[in-house]
Amino acid sequence: NGKECFDCDVIRAKANPADTPRKSAVFWTNHGWQVNLKGTNRFLSDLGDFEIIGNIYEHPELLTK
Repeated sequence: NGKECFDCDVIRAKANPADTPRKSAVFWTNHGWQVNLKGTNRFLSDLGDFEIIGNIYEHPELLTK
């Protein structure tokens, strides 16, 4: 959606094209930017389309809903 993505942002994305979109926080590892979708860590660059919906500091409830 044209926004820059930062550590602790919350995104909505699909682990696989056929999946339902899920929410996850973005985090930095020694290997690059990753998210945890469906119990596995995925590189942000491998997801294709995703939407930034907030961050864990301003909207911690995003990961609990």
